[in-house]
Amino acid sequence: MKHKLSLSDIISLDSLKLRIPLIQVSLKDKGLLDHLIEVNSSTGEVNPEYYKRKAKEYTISDSVKIRIGIQNVVTSKGLHTEQLIVLLNTKILGSRYFEGFTKDNIDLVYNNLMSLGAFWISKQEFLSSSCTDIDFKFDQRMTLNNYKKTIQDFKDVTKQSRVNGVGYKEYRPTKDNPLNFGLQYNDRDKATASKPFFKIYHKTGEFKGTSIRNSNEFCSEYFANVDISDVVRLETTIKNKRHAELLGIKDVTINGLLSLTEKEKIRVFRKTLSKHLDIEVKKINKPMNDNLSPEQLINYNCLMYLMQSTNFDAQTIIE
Repeated sequence: MKHKLSLSDIISLDSLKLRIPLIQVSLKDKGLLDHLIEVNSSTGEVNPEYYKRKAKEYTISDSVKIRIGIQNVVTSKGLHTEQLIVLLNTKILGSRYFEGFTKDNIDLVYNNLMSLGAFWISKQEFLSSSCTDIDFKFDQRMTLNNYKKTIQDFKDVTKQSRVNGVGYKEYRPTKDNPLNFGLQYNDRDKATASKPFFKIYHKTGEFKGTSIRNSNEFCSEYFANVDISDVVRLETTIKNKRHAELLGIKDVTINGLLSLTEKEKIRVFRKTLSKHLDIEVKKINKPMNDNLSPEQLINYNCLMYLMQSTNFDAQTIIE
């Protein structure tokens, strides 16, 4: 009998691009020197498909692969430096995938990465490594009918504009993925601080469907005996250090990102959604009970705001 998947009720790191100065690492696989990744001289970016072709692939398990390459980077002072680039996602956690990257499991991430035999770096330097293309995610369990209503709510309050990057792309069910309902705002690779990437989609559909082979294989390998029904995911991307600063995040190292408070991570989602959704934020009065903790006060404010801005009653919102 399958056991029910346990979901945390926090926002967590889902993936990132790790950038480590080559001088800081001990390169164990000299073959990596043949996997040099060129930067677009006009944009300073690397096309994801180009990165996948040029980076070297290492195997964690049958369904988990890690891509590593070396990139020549020009600093703000015009200096050239070589960096080790690691595309790190939470599949490296295996059966702990849904936890996201946290302080409780980052040792597992580090150990699995070092076990590849590609390079060695101290744990302290690993945690101090800079990150870009940072994805945060939030998972929740939701019935399909309620999820469809949520999708419609998003559509109803989406800002109307002909400007590129504003508006949504809608996902629709397919034969391979009958649960493929969802919305995406902007493209992940073209996203900017003013037009950030945001996506809401059915994670169960992605894992159980056959349209994305890698996700299906990963689910079969690590969640064959787990009930992962009705899991919906919201995710957003912080492109770079400048984008992070505009969101109030000054430290984009692994350690800095893992140290963010829940309130700070909520602010990332709130500011992202404010770029795409036309929602009037109303002032909420403080409750009569002055003994509420900060977390309880945030929950109270969210509840009151939703009651004022929707037709739902308190119980429906809580559910």
